[in-house]
Amino acid sequence: MIFSDRLVLFCGLLIVATICAACAASPTSVPPTATLIVKPTLAPSATVVTKPTDAPKPTTAPATLAPIQPPRVFASDPQALAQTKAKISAGDKALASNLDWLVFQADKALRFEPVSVVTKAIAPPSGDKHDYMSMAPYWWPNPNTPNGLPYVRKDGQTNPEIRTVPDKDNLNTMASNVYTLALAYYLTGNEEHAVHAIRFLRVWFINADTKMNPHINFGQAVRGVTDGRGEGVLESRAFAQVIDATGLLAEYKNFSQADQQALTNWFSDYVAWMITSPIGKEERAAVNNHGTWYDAQLANYLLFVGKTDDAKKVLEDAKRIRIDSQIEPDGKQPQEVTRADGWHYTVFNLKAFFVLATMGDQAGIDLWNYTTSDGRGIHKALDYLTRFITDEKWPHSTSSDMSWGDIYDILRQAAIRYGAPNYQQISARIPTADAATARISLLLPAFDPAMVKAQPTAAPKPTAAPMTAAPLVICNFEDDISIWQGYDQGTETTLKANETPPAGYISDLQVFAASLNRWYQPMPGFEASAEQVKEGKRAGKWANVVKNNRIVTDKIPHDWSAYQYLSFWMYSAEANKTSVTLVAHSETEVAQQNYFNYKITLDWTGWKFFAIGLNQFTTTRAPVGWHKIDSLKFASSGWSQTPYSTTLLYFDAMKLSNEQMTNCKLQIANCELRIANCELRIANCELRIANCEGRKADDELQMTKWSG
Repeated sequence: MIFSDRLVLFCGLLIVATICAACAASPTSVPPTATLIVKPTLAPSATVVTKPTDAPKPTTAPATLAPIQPPRVFASDPQALAQTKAKISAGDKALASNLDWLVFQADKALRFEPVSVVTKAIAPPSGDKHDYMSMAPYWWPNPNTPNGLPYVRKDGQTNPEIRTVPDKDNLNTMASNVYTLALAYYLTGNEEHAVHAIRFLRVWFINADTKMNPHINFGQAVRGVTDGRGEGVLESRAFAQVIDATGLLAEYKNFSQADQQALTNWFSDYVAWMITSPIGKEERAAVNNHGTWYDAQLANYLLFVGKTDDAKKVLEDAKRIRIDSQIEPDGKQPQEVTRADGWHYTVFNLKAFFVLATMGDQAGIDLWNYTTSDGRGIHKALDYLTRFITDEKWPHSTSSDMSWGDIYDILRQAAIRYGAPNYQQISARIPTADAATARISLLLPAFDPAMVKAQPTAAPKPTAAPMTAAPLVICNFEDDISIWQGYDQGTETTLKANETPPAGYISDLQVFAASLNRWYQPMPGFEASAEQVKEGKRAGKWANVVKNNRIVTDKIPHDWSAYQYLSFWMYSAEANKTSVTLVAHSETEVAQQNYFNYKITLDWTGWKFFAIGLNQFTTTRAPVGWHKIDSLKFASSGWSQTPYSTTLLYFDAMKLSNEQMTNCKLQIANCELRIANCELRIANCELRIANCEGRKADDELQMTKWSG
């Protein structure tokens, strides 16, 4: 027993030595306490993607990644698909889980029989079941007429009666299954998938008994109003999957030239109908997402049938007709945010712009970086949307359909197209998104942080030589508590021209140093307190975190570039698993919110020390850099956070520094305490042994008396 406890003592001393060695190591290491904090990080499989140079080294060097001819696709990146296929063929396992999920879905699609427009029970007004037919989703029986006609519109409320006409569902089923099967065939070579995909294509487009006529004259009909509307053209956007699938299947030996030519002829006829028919012209004139998706479809089909010059004109005109008119200088899409589900339609239209920009890559038209003189552009529209994913409450209507899958794909693609790691980081925080199974990972080149475009937004990397600047106090939370201002984000008010702000409100310039003409109601609930103190006489007490959901200060040192860590003590009254986000604003001349942020999960009680590396912060939009920090704030709402009324926090001793010694000393102190406890246990053990020997002597004495 004595030996065992001595061993514990030896181990404790060894721990102390190890910690001391760690403290003497390079200051670039992550603070131990900081690593315990749940923060927004990049999803492993979404970011740590094995680059070609990281793949298992083949015995004969680069020959295993032999060039593969890119497929003829237009809504996806053909070069990226060829790279993905080359990696998989070479045995690269970085995308193994994504490929496994794709193959699982393709195998599932094998169980579905091909569908056709002729199987519907109701014939369209033409009497020909080969004509596509559907009902407008937001139109309902008229409650004020005996027969319910004419139907009346209820925006955002889907009438279940539309399911009685199955053409729309069948079209989507066909397109989804064809693309899944074709992509699985292209990446794995499994011909069973190719065979079944071609069966779907022949039934829908080629076989005389089952094919769809190349028009949508009877799409989105409204009973008592019209047999077909321009809005019906929107439903054929799924044909983009068919066209890319055709390119992925092109090398399959049994996908005959006759089949491929029949598809080309069908889409040539459909393009002619889109351009010349009254229905097609009606949809082209739409000034919202319908018009954007019309252009996305038309450009795609024109590229497919070989009319590249016509496709280029559509894409070039989209700058003036779509981007200029549908995106405001701040990135808002006014035609979409006013809908009954403004969030969904904002995402939906942005997705159409991304499809247009992707096809622009094929035609030599750059829509990704097109910007008007007053700032309108696809990039700005994306940044407007991400504001409400990361930190702000969506001020328009929404529903339960948050379109997270589309948002995830958009962000992943934006990270590549704009060389911006912040989009990659935000994508990792999307609910329901799983980077290990996301199909988009197979369709894009790997995100390589080393290839990020040079920009002044990245936090400076610690150099090999340690920084020597002395620690710089930000706040002791004593007499300097007055530098902090609390406010309620939910009271945000945007003023119109010449409008006077509400009395007592504070401006966005004070809150985050960006002039967006927004004003906020100040709130009490952050004060100096002696109730819980770590250093000195008082700490900063943050109560009322539900209404006083922001505390901010702009009276801070503004140049942090000479430091590597932001450290402070933080006390939590309860471990309720909610969180607060630390935000360091670094604004450009452009009027928007640009910042570094770090999320802290409240999973402890009592005091906890934080030493957060500046390189651990997430970058949002385009902060100037750590040499220009305009304001610092803590937020209990936003960033997918819901504050609890029972949350009570204290802060103490906030400073900038270049070393982690305080944290290491804490660990040493804890270790020494454990050693002291160990020595106490040894002393107790020795006392028990002495007592045992005493009892043994008493027993021997009793035995002597007994034998006597």
